[in-house]
Amino acid sequence: MKPEEILYPQSRFEVLRTLHKSSEAVSLREISYRSQVVLNNVQRAVEFLLSKKFISKKKVDQRIFYQITNEEVSSFLDSLLKVLEPFEIQSRSHALNERALELLDTMEERSSMITHAKRKSGR
Repeated sequence: MKPEEILYPQSRFEVLRTLHKSSEAVSLREISYRSQVVLNNVQRAVEFLLSKKFISKKKVDQRIFYQITNEEVSSFLDSLLKVLEPFEIQSRSHALNERALELLDTMEERSSMITHAKRKSGR
């Protein structure tokens, strides 16, 4: 297993991360939803990962579900995600702070507009 086969393109990594986090097999649509990767990219990633035997599929009724069955891939993801998690949390924290500041600016702007409109109307 080459790490670049797992990490690139990012959609492939996101599919593996989603499957790794799941306690049970997952459908293509559910992988797409959880990973926020476009369904076509999920399909391509799944085809590649199946061909490399990194994941397996099982059919239940008329639906197909996927899961990681390769222990080497699972161990690699365990190690990688332990390293990445603190950075991702920090990144999300910064993004949330920026969004909060934007919302505060918007609220202040709207409050100012309301105050101005009230003054003009004589209230």
